[in-house]
Amino acid sequence: AHEATATIDVSVDHGAPHPLCTVQALADDHSIVGEQKFTPVSGANDVTVRTDRQATSVQLVGCITDHQKESR
Repeated sequence: AHEATATIDVSVDHGAPHPLCTVQALADDHSIVGEQKFTPVSGANDVTVRTDRQATSVQLVGCITDHQKESR
């Protein structure tokens, strides 16, 4: 009830400077109950998010590198 795990597929361009991705865990009412940032590798990334209460889904907010202003 206090963690959610998801597999996130990411394609990292060779030489991308310090990529960082963010996922959020959501409850039944769509409120955010947890958030986790992680440094991805190309391919499948298993990410565990600690939550305040039970999550029903995990969504990828986006990924960013040092040279970007916003997540994609």
